[in-house]
Amino acid sequence: MALTVGTMSSVRGAAEGWGPADFPITLLLVQIGLVVRGLSDTVGWWFRTYRLEEDQLVLDQGILARRRKVVPYRRLQQVDISRGPVAQLVGLAAVRFSTAGDAGSSAVTLRYLDHRQAEVLRSWLLATRDRLTEETTDGGPSRPPPPERPILALEPARLVLAAVTSTSNLILVGIALLAAVVLTGANVLIPEGPPARLVGLTTSGIFLMAFGVALGTVTTLLDTWQWELASRGDDLVSRRGLLTTRNVSLPRRRVQLVMLSDNPVRRALGVVQVSVDSAAPAGASDGARIVIPLVDRAHVADLLQTAMGTDQWVPPPLTPRTAPALRRAVLRRVVLCALLGVLLVVAWAVPGTLSDSMLAGLLVGVLVVATAIGVPWGRVAHARAGWARTGTVVSFAAGVISHVQSVQPINRIQSARTTASPFQRRVGLATCAMDVAGATGAPSLYDMDAVEARHLRQELPRRAAVAPAPMPADFEPEAESQFSVVE
Repeated sequence: MALTVGTMSSVRGAAEGWGPADFPITLLLVQIGLVVRGLSDTVGWWFRTYRLEEDQLVLDQGILARRRKVVPYRRLQQVDISRGPVAQLVGLAAVRFSTAGDAGSSAVTLRYLDHRQAEVLRSWLLATRDRLTEETTDGGPSRPPPPERPILALEPARLVLAAVTSTSNLILVGIALLAAVVLTGANVLIPEGPPARLVGLTTSGIFLMAFGVALGTVTTLLDTWQWELASRGDDLVSRRGLLTTRNVSLPRRRVQLVMLSDNPVRRALGVVQVSVDSAAPAGASDGARIVIPLVDRAHVADLLQTAMGTDQWVPPPLTPRTAPALRRAVLRRVVLCALLGVLLVVAWAVPGTLSDSMLAGLLVGVLVVATAIGVPWGRVAHARAGWARTGTVVSFAAGVISHVQSVQPINRIQSARTTASPFQRRVGLATCAMDVAGATGAPSLYDMDAVEARHLRQELPRRAAVAPAPMPADFEPEAESQFSVVE
């Protein structure tokens, strides 16, 4: 007890000893830290130089320990430009480029370049890469760099719709509605009124969810404002951002995976999000993926054919899962809803407030609600899950709240694997996954027929050894495509 009192006294004394008179000292320490950081960046920039040679870029950096990195032009994958708010004010930009096999931390970034110089450097690097690659492959004379062709530009109204209907916002709104339903039900079932802590937690939760929706919407708009997609030869070029602008280039020959995602709201509106993933270095998520925030589902095939230069990326029709998978999908969701409801009742029921009969009625109501929600949820999840395979691609689809369909070329598959729990093995099911170089997650399908899963696991890696067909060098979008010209 003496130790506790002494400790609290020390804390109280320390708190009472801190006052406005100490603020100048804190401000001085902050200023010193900022000055040291500025001097470090300035000295580091002064000793950081790059040199453009005939077939490679040479970067030297370091003050005491000098480091040199050599990047062959023909190995370049992404060459991106980013500009923060301060950089836009003073006319500066940063150029970031990486090669196959780079770790995200070792990708080269040239900061504090003049914006026009950065644009010229990026164009020159891409043109030189294309020229050296062309000379290596066919030995013919180099051609002038192809012009940039616009594919798609999203209007502000579409970007606002994409931000408002994001899956994260949908989840937050769902949690807020659930909290409101719980509070309303407590007011009805408890004559003397719900416990104060239930009211406080529910009200606070609703306000936090509303703040999260507003913050997520604004953040998404700032990141995607003025979104554009274009093509330049074999590269896809994406531009976006308001406060921080980003200019990302992605070689189509490096694309490993295309994913289409939606949620119930976007599904009702007939729109999807399209993501294009490349074999970019780990940790370089901004350069490894181009995300098209919103596309009409009816126009997805046209967009993918125009952007990728081939129709092999168009999602094929899905093969549904088996009846045992349907039963498991329903059972899992009913049990999940029931457990969540029981936990809410146990956590918020104050001893002595609810009678035994009222508590039993709440539990029965939880089971009824869990069944009413879990059964249709499981049926929809089963109906929207499936797999497909053509001569060139394999596709998996799953999810309800966040529904994702992946399209992956067979010749890009690194490895395939299957796993099966005791419950899955009992009904002849398994989980099948395809590993992709550079992708953030392996495409997979849960509760797939075990025989079909083993067949894919054994056959697809062997087919992946076949060399991919080259991208047509003279590809141009068809004139009738709505994505060939941006008005």
